[in-house]
Amino acid sequence: MSENPESFIRAIDARATRVETPCGDGTMVWRRWGDGPPLVFFHGASGAWTHWIRTIEDLSTDHTLWIPDLPGNGESVQPMPHNDIDAAAAAVLQGLDIILPRETFRVVAFSAGLVLGAEAASRRAGRVDQLVVASAGAVGPIVPLPMRSLRGITDPDEIDAVNRHNLATLMLADPHNVDDLALFIHRENSRRGRFHLRYIEEGAPALDRLKTVRAPVAVIWGGLDAARPDVTHYRQLFDELRPGLPFHVIDGAGHWVMYDAPARFNATLRTLLAGRP
Repeated sequence: MSENPESFIRAIDARATRVETPCGDGTMVWRRWGDGPPLVFFHGASGAWTHWIRTIEDLSTDHTLWIPDLPGNGESVQPMPHNDIDAAAAAVLQGLDIILPRETFRVVAFSAGLVLGAEAASRRAGRVDQLVVASAGAVGPIVPLPMRSLRGITDPDEIDAVNRHNLATLMLADPHNVDDLALFIHRENSRRGRFHLRYIEEGAPALDRLKTVRAPVAVIWGGLDAARPDVTHYRQLFDELRPGLPFHVIDGAGHWVMYDAPARFNATLRTLLAGRP
């Protein structure tokens, strides 16, 4: 992209309404764009609202988008006690009750954010109309990948090189999308991520929570998701949970499916929101 990534993100952020709700000893930060039926988006591990940077402008034309920094990520403080998924869920649920006290809404959850997304859909069953899963996390062990550590590295160019490698290894299948914007987002989110989801990501807590969700569930999967490449296995896994549920594969897209193939992801999400399989 020709525009400076930080300026691009600031411009989108400037169009948002910022709302803060209680969390730990501080607040959880939510952003709102658009007007229409409400959609609540949950980002992945060590993420922030910027995981959805390529979805916001499209979907906000006819929906109200609520996108938080989940507890212990981005601008949101750690829950109390720290790194406690139940405490994080309590903060999310309290926030939802404040920002959407009476309205029904739909949830779109990415990667390990599915744990909190499914918890919200289960605990607020009468108000959640649909749960859409984007490249599920916390549904079993991931494939071992040759990720590089930043430990001990201080040179900015070396840090960028490691982050580019890790983006290409885990998050993005199209090398053209390992761009300056993706690098900036990944670097900033990793720097500010304090809630350690590794033990959650490598387990399967999302599956237990999904079993208690009464709302319709649909899945969008990156066909080249390096973390969970066996698409057939996960299609069967979700079908066992919800026989016949919509399971859409975005060919050529990696784990960060909505960044790797934004036009196809957004179109597929719109199809699911419209109630079409």
